Amino acid sequence: MNDIEEGHCAYCQAQSTKQQHEISRLESELRRLKDVRMQQETSIQQLHDTAGKTSEEHGRKRDQAAHTIHALTSELRTTKQALEDVTKRERQVDSYFISTV
Repeated sequence: MNDIEEGHCAYCQAQSTKQQHEISRLESELRRLKDVRMQQETSIQQLHDTAGKTSEEHGRKRDQAAHTIHALTSELRTTKQALEDVTKRERQVDSYFISTV
């Protein structure tokens, strides 16, 4: 081999070595990015699960509040009716005593 060919071969080997280092670096970066992606997927899934649980809990609380309001409204109607009945009886008693006097 002459000097030019030897110089060219040395250059090619140096370039090949550089490319191998670059490939190795890129593969390492790719692995790191895949790990980050997996961590992000896990975090996103956890957030999604938390949001779902919060939504379910909100729905249960809303249903419980609606049930409580319904029960209180019913109790209030019953109490109102009882008060009206007592008031009516008092008037009847008053009326009876006034008419007997």
